[in-house]
Amino acid sequence: MTTAFSPAELPNHPHLCLRLVTSTAGPSMEAEICRVGRGVRDWLRELGAPAVLVAGAREAQIAVALQPQAASERGEQARAGTRLRDLLARRFDTADVFLATRPFAPAPELLRAVAGFEPVDLWGLLAAAEEQGELGGVGDGPRLQAELATWRERALAALPLEWVYGPWLTGLRWESWRECANVSLGPEHLGETVHVADGSGLAERGTVWSPNTDETLSVFEVLVQLGHADCELDAELAGIAHPSTRA
Repeated sequence: MTTAFSPAELPNHPHLCLRLVTSTAGPSMEAEICRVGRGVRDWLRELGAPAVLVAGAREAQIAVALQPQAASERGEQARAGTRLRDLLARRFDTADVFLATRPFAPAPELLRAVAGFEPVDLWGLLAAAEEQGELGGVGDGPRLQAELATWRERALAALPLEWVYGPWLTGLRWESWRECANVSLGPEHLGETVHVADGSGLAERGTVWSPNTDETLSVFEVLVQLGHADCELDAELAGIAHPSTRA
């Protein structure tokens, strides 16, 4: 048995096996699992790790030949494997296809194919890519987009509007809007009176609306204009960790 994201011994070298699974059957799902599998394989290849793919109707398996590691390095290797799993899952997992973590038996054809590839230092490649900031795009998959949507909703509900707009709030309210006077949000909104949505109406909570220009800004755009780092500060203010900060 081979554990996903952990090395297993082959006759000539260790290797890493990944397994994509789905709980839904059918021709369309077979095409989808092949598509996701090719995406994982190609991403690993772009990283510098020649990966092989074997896909079927209900699952796909990907393998990479690894350079042998000293016993003293296996703990770090296991941690790197966990980071890799999280990166791949957050980029490629969908509602129907996802990376499995339970032990599984690699397909014989997968083992034969990966045995013909030159072993690579996958963990070194991963560390170098992280150091150079080349993994920034790894978090744009369907799973993370869903996490971001949930995070945005929760963060907006928890974010204290007084912290952002406190100096300008006048105490006046109109239905779902609160008045702010003498606002300083760049040259376009210097010293003017604007309205801030409290979230009880159609406008997103924290949205700024200018009656003078009919322009709107989200609270996240306002925080950036005020010179704050957006996702990290938003998480700090709302007390909710941003998905991109979870390794």
